[in-house]
Amino acid sequence: MSRPRRAPLADRAAEHDREQLAGIGSGLHASRMRRSLTQQEVADRAGVSRSTVGRIERGRSETITLGSIQRVAHALGRPLDLSLVRDAWEEPTDAGHLAMQELLLRLGRAAGMVPILELPTRPANPARSVDVALRDDRHRILLLLEAWNTFGDVGAAIRASDRKRAEADALAVARWGQLLHRVAVGWIVRSTARNRALLARYPLLFAVRFPGSSAALVRAITTGAEPPPDPALAWCDVSATRLFAWRGPGVADGVMALGVFRPVAPGVFRPVAPAHGASTRPAPGTRPAHGRPASAHPAPARPAPARPAPARPGAVRPMHHKEGPARRGGG
Repeated sequence: MSRPRRAPLADRAAEHDREQLAGIGSGLHASRMRRSLTQQEVADRAGVSRSTVGRIERGRSETITLGSIQRVAHALGRPLDLSLVRDAWEEPTDAGHLAMQELLLRLGRAAGMVPILELPTRPANPARSVDVALRDDRHRILLLLEAWNTFGDVGAAIRASDRKRAEADALAVARWGQLLHRVAVGWIVRSTARNRALLARYPLLFAVRFPGSSAALVRAITTGAEPPPDPALAWCDVSATRLFAWRGPGVADGVMALGVFRPVAPGVFRPVAPAHGASTRPAPGTRPAHGRPASAHPAPARPAPARPAPARPGAVRPMHHKEGPARRGGG
């Protein structure tokens, strides 16, 4: 009666075991020889038989327990370290960021734009790149999109985004020449609880930095519409399947709704007067004193003191009691 054939998986596992044990044995043998130890001396240190040490060194340790192999390895100062190979199904460390980039690339292509992954704004230094760029050759628009799975240094990220925008303008000139073109910027932020809490903690900071319409940014990515002229920010859901606007139709509206800034130019806001519905601007014809706003009802002016009439020619001016005769000389 023939013996049943082992499954291919068992054969591969047995072959792998032999290779592993042979490598461990040869390594332990080399370590023992460098230390000028006999097999018996190693066996005494490890608390095993000399034959066990010999079988381990020859790679014939299929029936020897892992504990015995480990004791011999410790006796030679080389502990055995078991590890698994990387799981082929394990997500990379930047899986969330990759999913957002995949979504932006897919939406941009569906909208008729040319999607570009990791666009180097400075070719001499590829480390400076934009996560995703969408190029609209028909309207000569280059839309730079930064995908944020999580934030580290927000200030550094803002400065890097401004630098990339300036550098990308040179790329646009290289492609379209001196024809009128636009370089727009947008941040796409994963809508996690941590990121939402961050934007809620610094609402004015993000509103001033991204005054562009969030809804317009989403339309530009998904339909190819014209992007907002100012930098804008939009959300991406946690599963990276869709985009949605941040704070309604426009971030600039949110800045003005705060009641502390007013727009004076695209993307530029200035403080307005705080306060309980009353304006602190000085009334026409008045000037604030010592930095305080002028009162709406200024106090009546005090009458100027009367000045004595000029003396007639030849008249003697009376001397007041505090005045004395003028002295002569320097005494």
